[in-house]
Amino acid sequence: MTKLTDSVGSGSTQYATAMIGGQLFGLPISRVQDVFMPERLTRVPLAPDDVAGVLNLTVDHLARHGSMQGYADTKARIFMCQQPGDAAVLNADDPLVAAMTTPVGVERFFFSLEKGGERTLHVEGDYICCGQEPIASMEDNPLPGRHNLANVLACLAVMKAAGFPWEGPLEGLRSFKGVEHRIEFVLKLQDVDYYNDSKSTNMDSLRVALQSFSRPVVLIAGGRGKGGDYTELNALVKKHVKHLVLIGEDAPKMEAAFGTLAPATRAGSMRLPNCSHRQHNSLFPGRPSTWGRPFGIRATPGCVRRWRRWAALFAAVYAAVVALGVIIAGWHFISDVIGAILVVGSWAALALAALVEQAASAAESMKSQAAKLSDLVSVFRLSRSQST
Repeated sequence: MTKLTDSVGSGSTQYATAMIGGQLFGLPISRVQDVFMPERLTRVPLAPDDVAGVLNLTVDHLARHGSMQGYADTKARIFMCQQPGDAAVLNADDPLVAAMTTPVGVERFFFSLEKGGERTLHVEGDYICCGQEPIASMEDNPLPGRHNLANVLACLAVMKAAGFPWEGPLEGLRSFKGVEHRIEFVLKLQDVDYYNDSKSTNMDSLRVALQSFSRPVVLIAGGRGKGGDYTELNALVKKHVKHLVLIGEDAPKMEAAFGTLAPATRAGSMRLPNCSHRQHNSLFPGRPSTWGRPFGIRATPGCVRRWRRWAALFAAVYAAVVALGVIIAGWHFISDVIGAILVVGSWAALALAALVEQAASAAESMKSQAAKLSDLVSVFRLSRSQST
């Protein structure tokens, strides 16, 4: 999904604000404003004059969507809020994508590696064409692999749909060096080229990565699979891979699928053993080591993640201890208050009992005095009657 604002600037340089989702690798003329995953498309409002695009569908996220058609229906929701005059960019080589419907009045643009057509960015011979119009030479594209060519065509289709002149996008294309972790060249060591393709997390991305190389490949692969059938890649592995280094949870499955096609080695970890800060910098110039200099503590991304987990665990335990202490302290406070109330109540009961006892004694004394007074009155009356 790409939303483009009006261009700002002068000359051949164009600037745009883009919202990118899916696998659009991007060009330097754009800056990422926000990212939406397919499952969040139900909450993405599209403004007028938007350009929305779906690049491809691969066997991915099926645990969430249930089927390829369900996944396609979710991605197609990106077009549901578009209005007449908006534009949609679609992959003509992907049947499910090309078949997606768009609202009436939305202009449809395509890109393709296989065929041309009106409003279609494609390749004819040594040229990139828009419809019948050549707009750039293939030499303007510095990125290896057919998948990168498809991404370039998709970006140019978005630029065309948004109404940008060709000069800005083509200038950005010529100077573009690729994206980190996507078949990213790392270094050349002892006549071996090392590439980082750690964003390749499914079989389709592995397929296009292998198709990008003409020299034999030592493939480091593994991790947790997504339920695909690895034997679908047997022909490519046999053609391109000279050795397999397998890691992670799916290493046994990959060895079962590819083990007869190329020698395979299991590896527990890709961490360099006993690699110092200086050795790291000598092996990877331009990529400073993340070792902790003051204390010699290794701070690789994996270590940082583990430290964060331990820090989170420590924080949770500490919070639980504090909460327990507060509860115990609160209980002690409440028990002290209750005890004080009971003590005061006991004292009050004793005082009241003493007062009651004194009152009873006083009443008894008054009763006795009243009896004596009554006797005296009786005697006085008797003596008076005898004298008369």
